[in-house]
Amino acid sequence: QSTWGTSTFRTFDQMLRCLCRDLNRRAFASFNADSLWNKLRYPTITNNAFEIFAVPLRYDIDLKQIERSFRQLQMDLHPDKVQTKSDVEKSEAESLSSAINEAYHLMKSPFLRANHMLKIHGQAVEEQDSEVDQNLLLYVFEARERVSDAQDKCQVDEVVHEITVKWDQTIAEITRAFASGDLTKARKLAITIKYLSNILLEARYWDKKK
Repeated sequence: QSTWGTSTFRTFDQMLRCLCRDLNRRAFASFNADSLWNKLRYPTITNNAFEIFAVPLRYDIDLKQIERSFRQLQMDLHPDKVQTKSDVEKSEAESLSSAINEAYHLMKSPFLRANHMLKIHGQAVEEQDSEVDQNLLLYVFEARERVSDAQDKCQVDEVVHEITVKWDQTIAEITRAFASGDLTKARKLAITIKYLSNILLEARYWDKKK
């Protein structure tokens, strides 16, 4: 069991869900960890990052709202705010803070956010996914070679520009796919985003390999 103040929860996840639910209800006003955690009574368990930040399950999220929610939660879980609590409660607060950090990182990443949505629907992209379009693999291979063989940053920037155009198109497409409930297409596009992300990362650190 997990406890905070006068509240008792069967699991840590229950406590996390309760904290985030109360944040949504208060709309970031007069937020206080002591009074908040003493009132929590919700029974639902969640590993859903969208529920943690109290936003709808949709791909085109408001990242500024996510950031506000994240900062508010972390503020009330700061060690200075829980220093008078018991060791168990301090440990719970640290675990909550870690879970919220992980959810925030996930929500900011276009691929991780997409894959999280697919996972919720039971269609997550696996590490060694076999359903990769061969044309995509060829495109990625050629782009990586161009980055690797680049003689100067201008050549790298040319590749980055092309990838960025394709990236923007893919983000727009996956947003529409999720909105229309086309998870098969969304899954395919999520794989594309994953590969494009890797190319952009390699291009970013091109000069450090020279």
